[in-house]
Formats: sequence, structure tokens, C-alpha cells
Amino acid sequence: MIFVYNDSCSKCSALSKHLADRGFSWETIRYMDGDLSEELVDTIFADYEGARSDLVREHEKEWTSSGLDVDTVELPELKRFVMKHPIVLQRPIVVVDGRVVTARPPDVLWDILTETH
Repeated sequence: MIFVYNDSCSKCSALSKHLADRGFSWETIRYMDGDLSEELVDTIFADYEGARSDLVREHEKEWTSSGLDVDTVELPELKRFVMKHPIVLQRPIVVVDGRVVTARPPDVLWDILTETH
């Protein structure tokens, strides 16, 4: 399991505690600290089954000032933008068993973990 994590995010902190309390282990990717790789961004956008807009924090100033539209921007451009401005990546994101989950709300993740573990 890969946990895309932001230290200043209360939802990430709460999810981390809940995962630990339930005995799960994971690899932490502190994406705001430079841990985010192009390969992981590719995986997130390729394997996420929902709308692209679920993965982008459209209210962040970096996004609002970009003039981009999450629904119409070409995927390569969107991924480059996320790599340059990781703050726009939604959080928390968990990659588990080939599935990408935005754990908002965390119940979505619990349902998947119950199915697979």
C-alpha cells in the first residue's frame, strides 16, 4: 500500500492513525517534500476510476491562477502541472492492490481494504 501524504493535512494524519490502529503497513510518499515521482503520478491518473477533478484541488492558488480546466486540459499537461505544483494533488490518496483511492471520506478506503485484506 502506498499512502500519498501531506504532513500538514489533518485528514492524512487521521487516516494514518486509523491505518496504524488497524495494523496496516504502508509506504509513505511525502509528496510536498519531493517524494512524488512521475511514475506515481502516471499510476494515479491511469488507475483512478473516478473523475479527474477528484484528484485536483481546484481551489489552490496555483491551480486557479493557471487558467487550466481540469476537464479539458490534456493529460500530459495536467501531469506536468502536478509535478511542478504538487500542492494541487488531492489528499489523502492511497494506492492499494492496483486501485487508486481518494480517501475522502475514509470509508471508501475501508470498504476496499475489507475486500482485499
